[in-house]
Amino acid sequence: WWLLVYCFSLSGQEVDLPQLTEEQAHRIGECIWRNECGKKKEGLVFWNPHEPFPSLGIGHFIWHPEGATSCFQESFPQLLRFLEKEGALLPLWLQSFPSCPWKDRSHFLQREDAWKKNELLHLLQSTLELQVRFLIQRFHGSIPALLKNAEPEKRAALALQLRRLLTIEAGLYALIDYLNFKGEGLSLKERYQGKGWGVMQVLERMRGISPGESAVQEFVQEAKNILAERVAASPPERGEARWLPGWQNRLDTYLSYPK
Repeated sequence: WWLLVYCFSLSGQEVDLPQLTEEQAHRIGECIWRNECGKKKEGLVFWNPHEPFPSLGIGHFIWHPEGATSCFQESFPQLLRFLEKEGALLPLWLQSFPSCPWKDRSHFLQREDAWKKNELLHLLQSTLELQVRFLIQRFHGSIPALLKNAEPEKRAALALQLRRLLTIEAGLYALIDYLNFKGEGLSLKERYQGKGWGVMQVLERMRGISPGESAVQEFVQEAKNILAERVAASPPERGEARWLPGWQNRLDTYLSYPK
């Protein structure tokens, strides 16, 4: 069904995504759920007090309130479309893929719309495996975008770094999780002082040639460096320094991923 070998080639730079077994996909999905929600079902519907949007599902997919502005890319409506396409029964109020019905966190915490939150939670609890499939499909779609948007002179190096990571499951987990966690790095909106912090930026920093564990170690170190730079460049009112230790701990899970 979806556990297929995938190959993308651009200007002779081929990247093969290894075949995932159902067990591997489940394992990666559980790790991402643990990273985002502590693997708690009540964490599937969450609104961080420091964010202008709720974070939903095992990947804490962003859902923007109508008219809200944010530099972070929205992903929850795409998940809804995927769930519907795969046969999941969406509540009626979600079937038109609306904007988030809560204008802010205080509105979200009010009791009047508790039934909506309950229906949303039930949907997300009942579609855990579909959400894993969505994460992997999203990753598959990102590979062509990363290579296409790389500067031509950097494309071969980027493809090499991808191939290094994809030789082991821990590398695949690192790429899928970081893509969901901090994005592709292609959006010009997701920048502080002109610098991004996504998968693209991490891969561009990598210089090694050995595949496997050494590639994962280098990915983690470069990601830590980039996220520290992001915090330093972030607007002071966001107080992003509070999140850096947690981000670093999350990156360390790439190193402790089951062999």
